[in-house]
Amino acid sequence: MSIREEDAVRGQGATATSANPNSVPRTNLGQLIVRAFYWIDEGLQGSLQRRGGPEITHSQSMIIMLIGEGIRRPSAIAERLGVSRQAVHQALKGLIEVDIVELAPDPKDGRAKIARLNKTGTPLHRQARVILEQLEDELGRRIGKRKVAALRQILEQDWGDPLIVDEQLESQQRVDNQRAPDR
Repeated sequence: MSIREEDAVRGQGATATSANPNSVPRTNLGQLIVRAFYWIDEGLQGSLQRRGGPEITHSQSMIIMLIGEGIRRPSAIAERLGVSRQAVHQALKGLIEVDIVELAPDPKDGRAKIARLNKTGTPLHRQARVILEQLEDELGRRIGKRKVAALRQILEQDWGDPLIVDEQLESQQRVDNQRAPDR
């Protein structure tokens, strides 16, 4: 189901109210960020496939992205994605089968392996970077270049360590939200 179809099913983010408790709850920020990732990844994957690239999953796409960031040990990839090492090895197996990635001995630890882009994967990764720039430009045409620049600026900020919300913090945030205007 495409993102557009999902929006239609959800009712474009209708909010639940006491008058209508059956309406769909407001889409939270995490859902919006994931939806934005899928928009970008589906555009990237479709563009690469149109140019003869292989069909890969969202998980495999994320693994390639992490390898490009220098995270190459399967255990580190699994930790970053919050999945098992077995799941990462299964995804890597698929990437090896479509000739994008190879496993090699870790130069820092001969007992361990690292994943790296191979002769086919390296130019594909370069092509993906160009496509991602084109997708960002197209998003600027669709929603406005200033909005894309603002989104990029927000996402580039250091958000600090992930926050574990407890009940006391939730109560304080509700009070703060009632008092403070938007920044």
